[in-house]
Amino acid sequence: MNHAAKGIAVSAIAISLFSCSHQNTNDVASDEVHRPADWSSDISMKVSQEVSDGDVSVARLISSSSSASYESLLEQLWEMAFSGDQNVYVPNIIGEPDYEHPVDPKGLLEHLKQIDTIYVEDMITGELSDTTIDMSFTQESVSSMVVYFDLSESGEMMPNLLALGKQVFDEQTGAYRGNKNELYLAFNGDQKENSYRLMIESDSTGIFRPTRFETWLGQDKLVQLLSMFPSEGKSVNIHVKMECTFSGQHLSMASIKPTEA
Repeated sequence: MNHAAKGIAVSAIAISLFSCSHQNTNDVASDEVHRPADWSSDISMKVSQEVSDGDVSVARLISSSSSASYESLLEQLWEMAFSGDQNVYVPNIIGEPDYEHPVDPKGLLEHLKQIDTIYVEDMITGELSDTTIDMSFTQESVSSMVVYFDLSESGEMMPNLLALGKQVFDEQTGAYRGNKNELYLAFNGDQKENSYRLMIESDSTGIFRPTRFETWLGQDKLVQLLSMFPSEGKSVNIHVKMECTFSGQHLSMASIKPTEA
């Protein structure tokens, strides 16, 4: 493939990535109409007893319900990421948000755009020919959303960061290995304390659901919250009103005290 063809291929990918979030900058009224809408949902989660899992403590969800779909939340988050009005970060070398270098829509596009070239040998002639592979991360690639939050002394959840990424599976066994974040949206004044996280992941049909709460060992607030409900084998019901507001870049998770399930 010559340089001109490669340039066309890269341009096509860029257009594809950006099309879902492109705003009409020449028409103010149209821009306002197409801004991301606010998202709100009443969420109920039945959570099992806290267990230790490697370097983190994990509370796995048994079941959950939501008054609004997480797919619609993803659509709004994707638009927010490319709006130019949201604080957006990409991972640094160790996979954490690079707070020192926020990215604009163009920088985010460049980060998500991944074009690779492989060489295939012709079985008859033995000649090598190059083939371009599109490995770009798009909205359709998202299979995990991670809400990072802290807990107040009263046990209230205080979210400040939401990551979009994908689940990672072992290539040989197919076993789930975790997730890889591709971009971060910061909320509520760009706070950087986020000792806890709520994992929202898609299943094989593409439907998103909360799967677990996680907190690093040594961080005991989540453990204390769940330990209010006795004994081994019990579960707790957590009720949360989650709101994501485009105006003001606000994310909230107003919780109601759990009761024994």
